[in-house]
This record gives sequence, C-alpha cells and structure tokens, in this order.
Amino acid sequence: MMSYVKYNPTWSLNTFLMLDSQGSILKAQGFPEFDPALDWCGPEDNERLSSMIPDSIMGVPVGIAGYRHDLGYALSSKMRPAWCNRQYFWRLLCDRRFRSDIMTLLERSSLKGVDLKMARRFAKIYYWSVRFGGSKHCVR
Repeated sequence: MMSYVKYNPTWSLNTFLMLDSQGSILKAQGFPEFDPALDWCGPEDNERLSSMIPDSIMGVPVGIAGYRHDLGYALSSKMRPAWCNRQYFWRLLCDRRFRSDIMTLLERSSLKGVDLKMARRFAKIYYWSVRFGGSKHCVR
C-alpha cells in the first residue's frame, strides 16, 4: 500500500521532485501530474492574463515552479501539515517557495553575468505579482 505525505512548501526543489516522481505526495482530488507542455504560470480562469505571464524567464523554463505553487494553492487546510494550516501563513509559504524555486532554476541554468542578474530581478517582480494577485486563487 502506498503511503502519502502531506505537501510541504518548505521542501527544497530537489526533495519535491524526488517525492513527486515517486507519486508519494498527497494531492487534491483531480489535481493533475506535472506536464511540462502545459502552462502552469498564470490564472487558469483568466486566459488573457495568463497569456501575459511567462512560463520561462530569459529562456529558462519555470513551469515546475508554477506547478508546485498551484499544488500548494489547491490544498485545503485539512490536506496541509497541522503546523501551517492558517491561510495567510500557508499562502506566504507557497509564494515564497515559488520565488525560491524560480531562483534555483535560474541558478542551475546557463545564464551568467548581466543576464542572470536581470533574470533574478524579473523573478522578484514575478513573486510580487503573485503575492498581490494570488489570494483569490488559494483554497481555504
């Protein structure tokens, strides 16, 4: 019998990827598996806005960060670890993990120098956009 663990936004990207590849993360019913061909960045309910939000930063794909962020937002308080089931705190952790995952992906990329610096700046703007606009999308 498969044992599942509750999703934890404090996991590193590597830990998340390992547990997700094993299928051992408890996910909201109907939440899909990661598909890199899908657009995970931007609100699902607003196609025009979603089309403005990039899935990559200077050629570096960030869809896995968006997927992980969406996973966190899709979990009800009953599916979250007991220590962080308060809505504001949970959302803050998911948003900060989104920023951290993007920064990790940028650091692992081939970007260097000025390009990496510019990509990091864009990632910070991206984070603040999610902080300001994401609250209505997070399940209570």
